[in-house]
Amino acid sequence: MQRIVVVGGSVAAARVLDTLARLRTDAEIVLMTAGRRFPAHDPPALSKQVLAGEWQLDDALMRVEPPPGTRVLTQTTAVAVDLAEHVIRTDRGDHVGYDRLVVATGSRSRPHGLVPRGTRGVHELRTAHHSLALRKELRAGRRLLVVGGGLIGCEVAAIARAWGMDVTVIDPGSRPLLRMAGPEAGRFVAGVHEEMGVDLRFGVGVEKITGDERVSGVLLTDGRHIQGDAVVVGIGAVPNTELLSGTGLSIDDGVSCDQTCTALGAPDVMVAGDACRWPSVLFGRSMRVEHWTNAVEQGAHVGRAITLDHARRPTFDSVPYAWSDQFGMKIQALGVMEGTWRVLVDDRANRRFLALCAIDDVVRGVVAVNNPHLIAKARAAILRGRHTGTPDWAWAGEALAG
Repeated sequence: MQRIVVVGGSVAAARVLDTLARLRTDAEIVLMTAGRRFPAHDPPALSKQVLAGEWQLDDALMRVEPPPGTRVLTQTTAVAVDLAEHVIRTDRGDHVGYDRLVVATGSRSRPHGLVPRGTRGVHELRTAHHSLALRKELRAGRRLLVVGGGLIGCEVAAIARAWGMDVTVIDPGSRPLLRMAGPEAGRFVAGVHEEMGVDLRFGVGVEKITGDERVSGVLLTDGRHIQGDAVVVGIGAVPNTELLSGTGLSIDDGVSCDQTCTALGAPDVMVAGDACRWPSVLFGRSMRVEHWTNAVEQGAHVGRAITLDHARRPTFDSVPYAWSDQFGMKIQALGVMEGTWRVLVDDRANRRFLALCAIDDVVRGVVAVNNPHLIAKARAAILRGRHTGTPDWAWAGEALAG
């Protein structure tokens, strides 16, 4: 009987276990996670329903049914791997052998060094503890400063405004949601945030967070100081790849993998989720995707493929997808956000927006606001355009007319 060890308590790890359960594999399964419990909480709910006070923590737990007999090792950190001996060393000094290894360790907040450690009132948002701690700060009449205008920053800003807070968002970029949704959607979203009373300070960075024991504000790179009662820092994430450091495997903002999500040079090691970097045939580039949907799809793929010998594993590819809920907007983004943009719908009054991104007239990305019925058509168009290499703008007009 083979032993499959899954390291990580992430969404991708949960999907690996779900898939192994459906396959009814006779392999021995071991899950190793540094967290206190498994399954953990689903990340999107922590920055949405839980933070907004609509859900309790238990409502946000991931639904996972591991294979019968799975051994779950919580509060256990895998600190090193011996690829030759197929052994994992833990922080408890244990040595756990494996026949096949899945690394689904996720990512962590990008370090910022803006404030001395322990200063009260400075928050990030990745865990259940973070969500509850931040929710305690959300009270009408107080000012929240949000460092970072990406997905998390914009969602926090919208929720804080709903709680009646004054909110300022600060980012050195030009517009919100640039990585997720591109410049045109960023312009549209910025207009809505300003309309709803969010103070946007873009094109300027944060030099440091001020305050002694308790935060008092932020000092901007242009010398201005903004007072605030609490600060949220959301400036991106870095993949947790330390487990494979020193093994000789290629680590390049993620673990370098082949098209099957197998680590290059280690046929018995597969990677899923935020830590995986793989060559996308669909988009012709190396990709690492942090979105929830990629973790689900890649986790399911690795769960199937890890039971097969390397030569028999299917290849993986996907169209990246992300969504966000802000001020009555359902923002959905598909594909890649680099290329030439064409805006087809720009209706702020009714909170509707649609833009297509193309390279050489071939659709590579789509962003829609409150147009959920277009997403399936958009995904099909991206797949069709990439494979045929022909211009493909007509579907959007036809879909809107229909």
